[in-house]
Amino acid sequence: MNRYPGNTRLHVLFGFLVTAYFLSFFFRVSAAVVLPRLASEIGMTAAMTGFISSLYYYAYAFVQPLCGSLNDRWGPLRVVGTGLAVAAAGSAIFMFASTPAALAAGRLLTGLGLAPMFSGALVYQSTAFPPRRYAFYSSVTIAVGNLGAVVSVGPLGAAIDRWGRGPVFLFMSALSLFMAGLLFLNAKSDPVRGSNQGLRRPKTPFSAHLKTGFLTLWSSRECRCLTLLWGISVAAMLAFQGLWSVAWYQTAYGVEAGIARNWAGAVGIGIMAGTLLGGRFSSGPGGRMKAIGLGLSMNLGAWIALWLGIAIRLPLAVTGTLGFLLGGATGFLVVHFASALNEMTPRERAGAVLGVVNMLVMVSVIAFQWGTGAILARFPGLKAGSSSSLGFLVTFGVVISLVAASSLAFRGMRRFPEATRRGSE
Repeated sequence: MNRYPGNTRLHVLFGFLVTAYFLSFFFRVSAAVVLPRLASEIGMTAAMTGFISSLYYYAYAFVQPLCGSLNDRWGPLRVVGTGLAVAAAGSAIFMFASTPAALAAGRLLTGLGLAPMFSGALVYQSTAFPPRRYAFYSSVTIAVGNLGAVVSVGPLGAAIDRWGRGPVFLFMSALSLFMAGLLFLNAKSDPVRGSNQGLRRPKTPFSAHLKTGFLTLWSSRECRCLTLLWGISVAAMLAFQGLWSVAWYQTAYGVEAGIARNWAGAVGIGIMAGTLLGGRFSSGPGGRMKAIGLGLSMNLGAWIALWLGIAIRLPLAVTGTLGFLLGGATGFLVVHFASALNEMTPRERAGAVLGVVNMLVMVSVIAFQWGTGAILARFPGLKAGSSSSLGFLVTFGVVISLVAASSLAFRGMRRFPEATRRGSE
């Protein structure tokens, strides 16, 4: 199949995978809308709410290395299609769940099913399109994915208010099954699968493929440092955007849920803007390092400004805008993290290495989701399942300290140009 980026069919299939990634983000961030509300209704503690939310990430992280290897071997269209069918089952459970156990089961299945989406899209674009366009296609993938985060905050909350949780998640389950069907119908046209068959590589056992991914990451100091930076920045963002943003705005400003959701949604819009900007900002080893350094500085600065803005009670419009800027800095970083990893990794190992890195990033997310819930539980609010304003400030003060400390790992990427040469060889 033609690898020229103007090929219409390649782009249509890419659009299917990006839509699947959109659904991944939708379900991931929907916890910020659904779980705090249910916590108040059934009396769940903040620690239990954080634990149930993190189950998505437990399942997601556990199978990441396997998903990367499967995408390399079987092609993203079949793997992502299977994942969407599993996610549809998780969404169906979530429709009527009214106990912590049922919520946990739905969240776990959803995380398991949506695990292949990100690596699937990136493996696909690395095969279907020219290497020099990788950052551009990454920015499109991540921007559309984060549109799912935007839709899962304000619009999702409004839809649940109007139609109820059951009909909304029934629709999401049906949509997931529809997308799975489209991917299966086009599986034979997968360029990743076609590339593997064309090269006629000997079939490597999954265990050896997974081992290669771990060893490739372990042998490169630059890849290890990049993984640490990626993990902490994404984990911090998802602790805020994906779980506590709506509750923090409500607690700090005493506003209605709808207003808090709208400003929380600005974070996702910021991520979309940041990723699109990142895809057009510099290229090559030297430019990539400058972009990452700039992104780290913007990210830490935005975190500090947001925390201080809420602490001194600046108007919600101001702190909401700071949340937008924080999202922009994180999105900018993620594009360059993904591009840098691709540049350091040989093509035949791309899925395996990306799967391992995704697993470690999600382990960081799990730790932050559980940890923020555990800290907040020590600062209970007036209502069951709520937390105090001081609790949020203490919790995210710890988060910002970890973000600042992790930036020291950037020094370990000084030999990034040499690492990219090794990857291309």
